[in-house]
Amino acid sequence: MSILILLLAFIFVTITVIKIFPMSLLNRKAEREEGIIYQIKPILTTIGKYNKKMDMPKYRKKFQSKLIAAGEPILVDADEFLALKELLLIVGGLLFYFVTQSIIITIIGLVLGFMMPDIWLNDELKKRQKVILRTLPDFLDLMTLTVEAGLDFGAALAKVLSVSKTNALVDEFALAQQEMRLGSTRQQALRNLSDRINLSDVSTFVSSLIQADQLGASLGPAMRIQADQMRIKRMQRAEKLGAEAPVKMLVPLMLFIFPSVFVMLFGPIIIKVMTSGF
Repeated sequence: MSILILLLAFIFVTITVIKIFPMSLLNRKAEREEGIIYQIKPILTTIGKYNKKMDMPKYRKKFQSKLIAAGEPILVDADEFLALKELLLIVGGLLFYFVTQSIIITIIGLVLGFMMPDIWLNDELKKRQKVILRTLPDFLDLMTLTVEAGLDFGAALAKVLSVSKTNALVDEFALAQQEMRLGSTRQQALRNLSDRINLSDVSTFVSSLIQADQLGASLGPAMRIQADQMRIKRMQRAEKLGAEAPVKMLVPLMLFIFPSVFVMLFGPIIIKVMTSGF
């Protein structure tokens, strides 16, 4: 029981620290130099210099792509992210060792500390992908309307970006627009956008635009088809989540709701039977 309480306490403290001192303080948009994560940035940079000397190109490519796909929520590269994992590995191991003096629990602390940044990054990536998938059909509808109204792709993109609220998808298209203004071709800017987001729906949309551009076809019909498909996919995802909801509700019902109902229904009966001598 004490081990379970310790594990729950460690998880609670870790989540609390992340929520109170979010890693987004290192975001490029954040100008404030405060928070625990920002304060340890020099340490991550120092450890990252040693990590750069290690030969692990697959790791760097994987995590750099994941950091970019998550919107670079912290200003670190793959080596500095590994440094964060190494730092939390040491902190988790020391914390569990000094509290329990147990080798087994210390190993658990090492594993939890090392895996916590991965859990956080995967969560950030999933949240960002959900936002992109949810807003993509509406964004494509606006792009299609402006293109069919007679604007070219660049002018249509500028118009839609000017009236859209800021979100992950809008930020990515704004970056693609900036690349085109700096001299990149439309095809290259769209390929870069697809690589950054790393979602099949976005890749399909970009491929159709590039193909239509290469063939000299009108972008309007191609974008209309993609917008309709994206809207259908969004509806299908919503229906799937709705179908999964009863199954997901079953566990909390069994653990929390049903026991409370049974106590309310049978508690007085049991007390009455016990006090009456039966």
